[in-house]
Amino acid sequence: MSLRRDKVIGTVIIVVLALGELVILGCSFWHQQGVQATEVASELVMQISLLDSSLRSGDQAQFDKAQRNFSAQLATFSRNIFAKRQHKQLIADLQNYEKILNESHYVEDLRAMSQVRNVFLSQLENLSLENYSRDDLTKLSTIFGEYKEDLQGLDIQQLTRERDEILKSIELSQSALKQITDCISVCTDAEFLERQNNFSTQFDAIVTSLDAQNAELAAKFDSAKLARQLKDIAKNS
Repeated sequence: MSLRRDKVIGTVIIVVLALGELVILGCSFWHQQGVQATEVASELVMQISLLDSSLRSGDQAQFDKAQRNFSAQLATFSRNIFAKRQHKQLIADLQNYEKILNESHYVEDLRAMSQVRNVFLSQLENLSLENYSRDDLTKLSTIFGEYKEDLQGLDIQQLTRERDEILKSIELSQSALKQITDCISVCTDAEFLERQNNFSTQFDAIVTSLDAQNAELAAKFDSAKLARQLKDIAKNS
């Protein structure tokens, strides 16, 4: 009887030790999953930031790289046991964001519009807009003409209305620019100044509208909420 009791006690001890080891292993695995979730959350924040900036700048190479990295990190996050348990809705929202980026023609149109816009603005940075010499006016005319031609040549599907708005602004600026050119050595100083001011008003309006439009279009893919949620996960590591 004593021998049987000892065997029972021994078995119980073995079972308890095994269960204890399983609990320790389970806690260790859960901890590792939590650590991985926070690390991946930080990486996802970085890739979302790169996606946002490339959408605004039209940087195709950066967008493609960030999109691949985002998808890879999201796949890891979606498989993570801790994330699946604690952040189910966030995973669904991130997957929906990924789907939009992958399937929407709007994204392609936005990148194309951003790219030609930034080329136009970068060309203007290297040009003096103070003296309005004939040489400067000729360069301005060329820059506006190239921007208009680039916009008209874009194969876009969902941003045609926005493109038309920019084209109208360009045409107004070109008209004001021509009035200055026609006035050189012909008009009085007062009239020349008036035409300069008219062009400056049109020019400021087009730059302001481009910035506002770009921000509005990019906001359709606003990922700020997703980024905030991911940052909270990373912060709580």
